[in-house]
Amino acid sequence: MRVMRAASTHEPTTCLNLYSMSAGASVIEIPIYNPACNYRLQADALAAAGLHPSTEANYDAIRLRLGIPDSSRDLLIEKTFPLEAGLDTLHAIDYGKGCYVGQELTARTHYRGTIRKRFVPVRIEGPAPAAGTPVMAGEIEAGEMRTAVDGIGIALLRLDHLRASEQGGPALTAGGATLRAALPAWLELPPAEAGSASS
Repeated sequence: MRVMRAASTHEPTTCLNLYSMSAGASVIEIPIYNPACNYRLQADALAAAGLHPSTEANYDAIRLRLGIPDSSRDLLIEKTFPLEAGLDTLHAIDYGKGCYVGQELTARTHYRGTIRKRFVPVRIEGPAPAAGTPVMAGEIEAGEMRTAVDGIGIALLRLDHLRASEQGGPALTAGGATLRAALPAWLELPPAEAGSASS
């Protein structure tokens, strides 16, 4: 378990501890207010509550099944559109708040319902494709693979080709693998009319 003290202007007697539940670039951090800054006491309390250190592989397996993109690996800087990553469904976007970078485009796309691509968890039949491998629907490029671990991954897919593959159209493939969407209950795709246009 990695223990970190958050930056603070307060005295050490009012610091905030962050407990990381996995290693590597992607971690789950649990903030805990600790008046005495007694790190060992807090670590023991976490263990007593049933929280234990995990691995990045376990973290990936859980988030991929849930369709949660990793901001350090799946979301490309200046190339990922927030609504394609489902950040609105995850309550990371407030349409009532103004004055943030990309606000007008994000709001316009949301209200017009013009999302054509979406990060989708996929089950992988065959060798796991490397990140960046094109996803094909027959001879047409339908998206791009991102993270893949133990038979499941996440890919940025064009919704028209995703729907077509589920209705008997060309299967989605990446490298030597076949991909099948595995949508979790929380993931809301836009109506078919909004996703049918080519991008």
